[in-house]
Amino acid sequence: MSLRTSVTGEIVMDEVFVPDENELPNVSGLKGPFGCLNRARFGIAWGTLGAAEFCWMQARQYTLDRLQFGRPLAANQLIQKKLADMKTEITLGLREFCKWDA
Repeated sequence: MSLRTSVTGEIVMDEVFVPDENELPNVSGLKGPFGCLNRARFGIAWGTLGAAEFCWMQARQYTLDRLQFGRPLAANQLIQKKLADMKTEITLGLREFCKWDA
């Protein structure tokens, strides 16, 4: 799924010269670039949790504003359960991520 969320491609370079001032300091091989990618994954995770939280807030507000048969959708128990399940999943994701980010 992760490859579907962004444009992915391949760049191949043979016999490329990199000046000393453009090399990553104190890093040999692919350890440096892969380390940057690993740290970027945390940012992506935080971003998805933020997007999920925004979606939950929008859904909640919609159910409060939308009237059906003279009552807000939020007055229906099934809608309340769905919103509660959404919030639970977001909270569990945040909690799990906080374990790894520490």
